[in-house]
Amino acid sequence: MAVEIKMKSKATSDPDLEFKPYTINGYFVSKPFTSNDSGFSKWGFCTKFGKELFIKEFLSPKYPADDVEISETRRKNQIKECEEWFEQHSKVYKTIMHCNGGNMIVPIDFFKYKNNFYLVTEKVEANDVGFDEINKKSLSQKHILMMVLANEFSRLEAAGVVHSDIKPNNMILKTTIDDFFTVKIIDFDCSFLEDNVPYSDDIHGDLVYFSPETILYIDSEGEEGVITTKADVFSIGIIFHELLCGSLPKVDSDDEYSYIGEAVLNGEKLILNNQISEEYRKLIEKMLVEDPEERITMKEVFNSLYDMVNINKKNDDKHKTEKTDFIKSESYKLESDKSNNTSPWKKATFD
Repeated sequence: MAVEIKMKSKATSDPDLEFKPYTINGYFVSKPFTSNDSGFSKWGFCTKFGKELFIKEFLSPKYPADDVEISETRRKNQIKECEEWFEQHSKVYKTIMHCNGGNMIVPIDFFKYKNNFYLVTEKVEANDVGFDEINKKSLSQKHILMMVLANEFSRLEAAGVVHSDIKPNNMILKTTIDDFFTVKIIDFDCSFLEDNVPYSDDIHGDLVYFSPETILYIDSEGEEGVITTKADVFSIGIIFHELLCGSLPKVDSDDEYSYIGEAVLNGEKLILNNQISEEYRKLIEKMLVEDPEERITMKEVFNSLYDMVNINKKNDDKHKTEKTDFIKSESYKLESDKSNNTSPWKKATFD
């Protein structure tokens, strides 16, 4: 009887098994980098002095290798581009480090190693609750998140820093010891200073959250539109709307628009979700004004949110006082009526 012999297929190689740990500028890397959700970079984790950190390797710009065959002129131009890029980003990162209010994940180290640039930051663990689920939480939970964002972005505003790449993926949710949520702002790679706005081709971010002036600046190749920190105010206005009701504002138009900023730029009216209370609606409307000069500042946004807390607290205190006065007055009526009370409940007491 013939015997069928099945040959075992060769096992697929595991990249982690082939990977050899190495050190970059004193940072120990034990696993290969990934390019998942990273855009213009690869990222991973590293350790130094026993602490695990986040590390990012930029794919561009890149120093020309010594053995690459290019003209001397091109080599010099590439080196100049790299040096200018590094200088500009260093200035932005240093500015951010000095205005951090505690909820920004700022650079720990930024350096060139061989032909690549690297950024090292604190490693932050995200919670299981996603950004899109926050709208199901209590209003007080949402209000705290909004105040944290307003505080941090008002600090960036005061320093003249435009984040540029505002989106839920760049906001990591964290649970506090009181079981509330706070947020950590990450990824300042697309950020720039107001007095040094990049060329239109170098403006990066999520178009869904771009302001009208940012879209105009890109479409006109820098000929029109002035980008300031007010661009971030518009983006945060959209984020606030998502936090409060779980969806983006709608456009009141028969025309179809891919992005909110594009619709506003064309003079279309936005429709805010009617689940959002009037005081929040008024605030968001001021944040989504087309003209950045008429748009509210981030500092004013924070002050408005702060005032809402005080107003609500005063209303609560007033309500408690009125309730206490009412209870006292009712208790007095019951006490004064006891002598004339002939009902079976004459001896009843009320707590």
